[in-house]
Amino acid sequence: MKKELSPSQKLSTGRLMARERLPYFGAMLHALTPVEIPEGALDTFGVLPNSVLLVDNAALRRWTIEETAAVLVHEGLHIVRDHDKRRKAIGANTYGESRVWNLAADVEINDDLKDAGLTLPENAIYPKTFGMEPGLTAEIYYGELMKMAQTCPICGGNPNDGDRDGDGNGCGCDGSCGEDGCSCGDGGDAEDGQKDGKKGKGKGKKSKGKKGKGKKGDGKQGGRQGGRCPFCDGPQKPGAGSGWCGSGGGRPVPGEPDMKSKSEQAGRSEVELKSLRRQVAEQVREASEKSRGTVPAGLVRWAEAELAPPRIDWRTKLSQVARTAVGFRPGAVDFRYNRPSRRQSALGYGMGCPVLPALIRPVPQVAIAVDTSGSMSAEDLRIAVEESDGILKAIGAEVTFIACDAAVGAVKPVRSARELAESLVGGGGTDFAPVFETVERLRPRPEVIVYATDGCGPAPLAAPAGVRVIWLLVGQYRQRPHFPAGEWGEFIDVDDLYDDEAA
Repeated sequence: MKKELSPSQKLSTGRLMARERLPYFGAMLHALTPVEIPEGALDTFGVLPNSVLLVDNAALRRWTIEETAAVLVHEGLHIVRDHDKRRKAIGANTYGESRVWNLAADVEINDDLKDAGLTLPENAIYPKTFGMEPGLTAEIYYGELMKMAQTCPICGGNPNDGDRDGDGNGCGCDGSCGEDGCSCGDGGDAEDGQKDGKKGKGKGKKSKGKKGKGKKGDGKQGGRQGGRCPFCDGPQKPGAGSGWCGSGGGRPVPGEPDMKSKSEQAGRSEVELKSLRRQVAEQVREASEKSRGTVPAGLVRWAEAELAPPRIDWRTKLSQVARTAVGFRPGAVDFRYNRPSRRQSALGYGMGCPVLPALIRPVPQVAIAVDTSGSMSAEDLRIAVEESDGILKAIGAEVTFIACDAAVGAVKPVRSARELAESLVGGGGTDFAPVFETVERLRPRPEVIVYATDGCGPAPLAAPAGVRVIWLLVGQYRQRPHFPAGEWGEFIDVDDLYDDEAA
């Protein structure tokens, strides 16, 4: 007679199976810290942002080993993909928005699990569940789901179900209404069908729809027609891969505050989780390089993004590069022996007297070139002037300004952005070579050239000797210049993304 595995044995076996099938998730699976909760409290698993796995043995008794393995990977990916932090980044902060975010996060994960050959328990959601394209990110899915909610004739994208009592039940009532079908608040959801969904009968308060005759548990369909709404047709209770996974996935499960307080010490620190994400990303990339086509494409894209160098504010980078290039400007900060120090007289002159060097203030030689060709819009030129003004203030000295389209139109010393703006002449084709030919003839010769351009043009064959070149790429259609024999110089993208984030 075949012996039934205990819940703890099934959990261990499921983790072993998941690791054998997807070895690149080994570190992730072992980073999950299982914490048992009262049996039947959730009837599923939940995950917290600190990698604590809430384990309900009632679910383990019901799931197969294959399903357990898939659920473990699913919950682990919420942590690895940092879904809680990403939710906050897009501003999905209300309880209703977090519901939709968890749906989007599950769709993102389950799509990859399906490609990896893992089978989740029933009721798991996928992109096709909502009629969406596979292979997209949770942020894109979230936007599409919110659009669906806004066009819903019942809730209109406004479910009015804030988690008033903080217990994760949503509406703040005693929970008997099934949360999503609550009508005890100020409007609640717009249908009674969700309350008696087991009977398949729902009248629908606002839509006045006819009684539903669908499948068992589908009485909510009696209240509305058309596509699925993430608010009206969301999960009625937490479930594996169905859009309600705990705060680690974006939506707290019922009673989570109490569970969280009891398991805080079992979780991982943010430093540990950051290291874990990078380790998993490296293992995913390594697996994809060794066996192309065996790792889901969504996971490969995530790994490449995770391992990519961090982006920094282009203004910060420009400031750092400019300061490094021109050296120290304010004050007398360097020593030279080409003239005596004013303190030399105190020591005397002649044999036996040490020679003191004089302190001098180096004056950086900088040239700012602005592309004035026809491809540069008025907005592009405005940005170029603004950033040139920032460079002028940072340097604190006169610079040489060069305006150029296909030929140099102006060469003059400037001290302010106003003087620079008055010299913007051009509007023809694009050629970067004349600027560097002009620089070769300048005396004193510039040490640094900052070239503000959209990059739509050919660059000289080689970089000017002894000159540091900074390409400041501006405009919506900016690109790197065409280099016949390989790129040279430093590139800084003027990206409005950081302005949006700051706002």
